[in-house]
Amino acid sequence: MNRFRNNLYHLVAASIMIGFCIGLVLVGDAQALEESYWQRWGGPNANQSTTSSDWETDWEKQPPKEVWSVEIGTGFSGITLFKQNLFVAGRAGDADAIYCLEKDTGKEIWRHIYETPLANKQHEGGPGSTPTHHRGLVYMLSRNGHAHCLDAKDGSVVWEANLLELTGGERPWWGCTSSPLVIDDKVIFDAGSLIALDRKSGKEIWKTEKHRSGYGSVMAYKNGKHVVALSNDALLIVEQASGKIVAQTAWITDHPTNATTPVLIDNDKFFVSTGYKRGCGMFQFADEKLAEIYVSRHMSNHMANSVLHNGFFYGINGNSHIRRICALVCINAETGEKVWGERGFGCGSVVLAGDHLLILSDQGDLVCAEASADGFIQTGKVKVLDGKCWTAPTFLENRIYCRNAEGDLVCWEMSSK
Repeated sequence: MNRFRNNLYHLVAASIMIGFCIGLVLVGDAQALEESYWQRWGGPNANQSTTSSDWETDWEKQPPKEVWSVEIGTGFSGITLFKQNLFVAGRAGDADAIYCLEKDTGKEIWRHIYETPLANKQHEGGPGSTPTHHRGLVYMLSRNGHAHCLDAKDGSVVWEANLLELTGGERPWWGCTSSPLVIDDKVIFDAGSLIALDRKSGKEIWKTEKHRSGYGSVMAYKNGKHVVALSNDALLIVEQASGKIVAQTAWITDHPTNATTPVLIDNDKFFVSTGYKRGCGMFQFADEKLAEIYVSRHMSNHMANSVLHNGFFYGINGNSHIRRICALVCINAETGEKVWGERGFGCGSVVLAGDHLLILSDQGDLVCAEASADGFIQTGKVKVLDGKCWTAPTFLENRIYCRNAEGDLVCWEMSSK
């Protein structure tokens, strides 16, 4: 009897342990699946890149095809995706609107409308922040500093907050365009200062001292201990738990238009690049100090980030108001030296998909090219939009989602290999 009880005990214990391990695997798989979607600005790793490569890059043989198109109103908001849903912001009449659409059809599921000015100084205006989806909630920031947290199922308001009132900061010239960063229990914005709110309640957790907000987004270290942001004054390293600025280095341009997001490399180096001939720089953060590795004038990103592949950066060098001399440039990531350049894209944007570049020109041409330091090697070109295209595309699986300033949103599909 004792032996039977002991055997039964061990059998039950083993079953519990097996079940526990399976549960861990399932949770891990679910988390990995969730993180594989393009749920925030810049995609899973906030670097405008995806490893997706199971699609046809020779567009002479198999050109992409348009799947659907819809109208979402004026704006520059990027597109985020989770499972069957697509989130983006635009305009509806005289108000801003956050949309949830069916990813496969473009059909509207819901929209949330909020009153805010068009904010069309020197451009079309409309929202410039990109919605962030995280565990059933959607976060968004208006140009006037109004933060929203919505239920992803129906668009109902969970909480709202006026960030400029909370920080006491000034509204940037072109408004607030920082895309929300969700990390642990916080959602972090750049709006007059970096500010962290409780992601579920909207209650303030911390804020840094005031600064001139940049137009890019806050990003996190892989270990989650720090976040980094590029304001219109400096590159900032901030302790994620407390909001303490632990290191910074000045990064000022002739015009306060720092609009890109720092690119994290090897979890201790940061690449920054901004417009108006300020150029680019690589910095290393160690022992709570920022050290300059190099600065270079060979890559000057006005609005769209560069992408990194096999030790080389690819990005649009130049400013929107002199688009004719803008060029897609390849530089050595270790030295900042220029390798090659190719004009013809205006002030467009670049996404890395596998070992290819998907370049959206500022006039709506989508170009596929090899991500190669050997030179510009184009493998395809198709017209996907008209009008001004300053918003970087979103690429998932074999579909690319693009929008223009006027509010035309399109989905194109590449043939599978």
